[in-house]
Amino acid sequence: MNLREFVTEEQIKLNFNAREDLPVWDEELSAEDQGLLSDEGYMGKIAEEHEELQAWFTSRYGSSKYRPSDLAKAAKISELHAYAWLALRGREGKGLY
Repeated sequence: MNLREFVTEEQIKLNFNAREDLPVWDEELSAEDQGLLSDEGYMGKIAEEHEELQAWFTSRYGSSKYRPSDLAKAAKISELHAYAWLALRGREGKGLY
């Protein structure tokens, strides 16, 4: 299963408008990736990093928007997982790049 199938085309269009053609969406997810991205504890850890990163970007730059690579680096996760999290939960009333 690739990332596009895991998060669905609708979520990509909602949270990554005009970025639907990025090659990251066609990358294959391993069984381990799928398990981690389905684990609420793991996703909660990413959510905490997301909130801290937004606060830092707001105080530093006056905007809460950031790139998926910034989240991956802050949360010490793969960039693929950052894209998946942002596609699944990116529009919960918070900014996104």
